[in-house]
Amino acid sequence: MKQLNLVLEPLKFMGFSLEQTTQGCVFANLGACVAKLPAAERFAVHKLIVFGERPDSEWVNAAKDLPPTASLASWFLDNGQADVFNAVWRDALGRGRGWRARAQQGKGRCCVWRPTRRRGTLVGLSP
Repeated sequence: MKQLNLVLEPLKFMGFSLEQTTQGCVFANLGACVAKLPAAERFAVHKLIVFGERPDSEWVNAAKDLPPTASLASWFLDNGQADVFNAVWRDALGRGRGWRARAQQGKGRCCVWRPTRRRGTLVGLSP
């Protein structure tokens, strides 16, 4: 986007979080606008995948992916919406071996970081 002096590059797995978007409002001093936002469950699962993608040298960036993921997963569990979260989880796992390996790695680290009430599982994610 030359007008904004930005160089954009596609990020791996970003398309996953942009499927089934929702709308939200962005407010600023100059006004407000409507924006497409990833569904919360897709955003959270995407963060697990991205965590598994990051090399060890980027552990600081990787660690910042865990708190929002754990918080969203807890929200889905606490509000009786684990099935919604788990459907997106199964969608990610079904996309191939690489997706599955990254997602499982992110899940494992997130469960260590913030286990839920269900014996260290993240919203009861099923394999």
